[in-house]
Amino acid sequence: MLQRIFGMALTAMAITGCVTGATIARGPGRVSGPMLAGAVVADLLVTAAVTYQIQDFSAEASVATSLTVTVVDTGVGCLFGGCTALKP
Repeated sequence: MLQRIFGMALTAMAITGCVTGATIARGPGRVSGPMLAGAVVADLLVTAAVTYQIQDFSAEASVATSLTVTVVDTGVGCLFGGCTALKP
């Protein structure tokens, strides 16, 4: 059971990563504000949809997991220079 959950979590991490992917695709410092916002929303939706497929996960657990994955992905994307659109 734990291996299945771990496998699903790894799958969710592999198919999401929208903020990091946008940063890598566009290059550091070239991600616009709307693209960054869209990547964050896409991250949330895809991860929630994947984690909701785990039978033992409630809707609340799916949302919490998707928020956690999105925060990690956004942090990694920002480390790669994807959050420069947020600077004034």
